[in-house]
Amino acid sequence: MFNPKRSLSRDERNLRDRRPCRARAAATIVLWSTATFVYGSDWFFQPEVAAGVGYEENVDLVDEDPFNATRYDLEAMARGGRITERSQVLGNLSAVFQRYPGNERLDSDNLSAGLNSAILLTELDRLSLDLSYVRDTSRRSELTTTGNIIENVPRNAIRIQPAWQRQLTERSAVGLAFTHARVRFDSNLSGLIDYDQNDIDAFYNYQLTERLAFRGTIGVVSYDPDDVESYKGYDASLGLNYLFSETLMGELFVGPQRVDSQIDLGAETISRTASGISYGFNLSKQFERSGLDLSLSRGAVPTGSGEPLLQERLSLAYSYQFSPRLSVIVPAAVFRNETISFGGAAETENEMRIFFSMQPSIEWRVTEDLVMNASYRYRYQRFEQEGSSADSNALFVTLSYVWPTEIPSLSQ
Repeated sequence: MFNPKRSLSRDERNLRDRRPCRARAAATIVLWSTATFVYGSDWFFQPEVAAGVGYEENVDLVDEDPFNATRYDLEAMARGGRITERSQVLGNLSAVFQRYPGNERLDSDNLSAGLNSAILLTELDRLSLDLSYVRDTSRRSELTTTGNIIENVPRNAIRIQPAWQRQLTERSAVGLAFTHARVRFDSNLSGLIDYDQNDIDAFYNYQLTERLAFRGTIGVVSYDPDDVESYKGYDASLGLNYLFSETLMGELFVGPQRVDSQIDLGAETISRTASGISYGFNLSKQFERSGLDLSLSRGAVPTGSGEPLLQERLSLAYSYQFSPRLSVIVPAAVFRNETISFGGAAETENEMRIFFSMQPSIEWRVTEDLVMNASYRYRYQRFEQEGSSADSNALFVTLSYVWPTEIPSLSQ
């Protein structure tokens, strides 16, 4: 129901009884990650710095009293790790400082850190562990969900995902993944609600032919905002991956989904159920100098509003390389969000929001390591229930420097 790559967990129960288990699990993770660093010497480290300036119209994307502002950005990033034939540990750090002179309420210090590790236990078994921490603002994180971007409330998000995959035969494989995520907002004055989410997903892959592969997936998710309502989702899907040619690849999956809602009123508990179909389609084409990616999807996404939203999304990305030093990228996305209907009176109260974003950019590699980027961004949103809409234009110029680093190839 909720894609673990974008979803976030249930309140912890029996905490006292589970502490010893958690301590052992934490020790195992530390030893595992340390062990992957001890052996081998294929290390790399690549820092990057960037500075930019931009001008935004209707910064808050509102239909009344819009205002314009100039923005200055300073970003420091670094990635590194170690890669061998049987294991890899990749880490990344980022700090982005944004300043709006004369509009200090929009200023933000955004931080992120991630760790992706994997190890081949045997020729057939692969274990992986992904960890991430993000501190940004609700103006960034809630733009694609609830649309509550007026309040610049800091958000803290933690995500942990261990996964296991086993190769059964030359053509088939099975896997299991667990995702735990927690989102906390520094203030509840904006109406945003803290939430947790846990996902368990199992899959089976089978290579039917050299070009065609089958994939079956089942999943269970628990989504618990810090209020009186909680949700559980169930989904299953069947999918196909097809390689039309060396430069054209397509993917399609579809399946049923169901969401159970429980409202705890103290004296009684109200249960409700909603069901529907989720799907996803992706098409990727590579030309001699350009590339095109198209995707279409439908499914539930977690939000800071205290309830999951049903999202239908269409995205398109086109890139073209004029020369080794000059290229252009045109990403665009449009989606529709609406509250999940549980039947009865809720159907008449459904809120629907349409959002469109496009940001074409041109990139000039001044030298091998120094890059200049100029982009134009257009955003539009409409709330159907309120009958209101707003749009925004913006221009940005960024100069970045990437330290030259030889990065080893990823292990299989």
